[in-house]
Order: sequence, then structure tokens, then C-alpha cells
Amino acid sequence: TLASNSNEDLDFTAIDFVTKKDEKTGAEQRFVTAKIKNLGNVNSDSTVEFELMDKSTGAEIKLNPQAISMMPGAEQIATFPIPTQLKGAYKGVAIIRVGTEANVRVGEKEFNF
Repeated sequence: TLASNSNEDLDFTAIDFVTKKDEKTGAEQRFVTAKIKNLGNVNSDSTVEFELMDKSTGAEIKLNPQAISMMPGAEQIATFPIPTQLKGAYKGVAIIRVGTEANVRVGEKEFNF
């Protein structure tokens, strides 16, 4: 990789709460989505993590991390299912680990389930 082509830069463009009905059971499914854009000029292999903290108890829940691979200028949505038993106010923290452990992006959003 040329020195001028070494800018590995991903960032969040949106973090949202979405629901949808399961087509088979009719049950409501809940998700948090994190939209990510590759602002750099090289392909990027990264990991997206999502954690929820119960604002009343401080209990933390780590959702399954997702590996992503993105070309420059591309956008991708990472989707994290929310456990059905979660109720109340939560703080959500999304983390992108870009390449090395030192290159991290963080996004936060408040949720009320």
C-alpha cells in the first residue's frame, strides 16, 4: 500500500432502534442498527461491538460483535438483536475497532425499551 493510500477511517453515521414483525410468528422483534461509513481510502476489516447499560442498575449487556469489511466510500449497517426481556432505560454504546486496537470509534445513544 502506498503511503498516500493508507487512511483507514470508519465512523458511525446513525444509530437507531427498529422493530419488525416476525413473518412466521407475528411476534415483535427489536434491533439496534449502527450505520457505518468508510471515510478512508483503503479497504477496512473491522469489528463492530454493541453494549447496553441499564440506567437504573448499571448492569451491562454485551451483544455479539460483528465483523465487517468495507471498501472506501461504502456504507454498511450492523444489526444487533435486542433481548426481549430488556425493559426500561438503557444507554447504548457502539464501538468500531478499526484494524489495530488503538484505532477505535465510539457512538452513544439513549434507548427506552
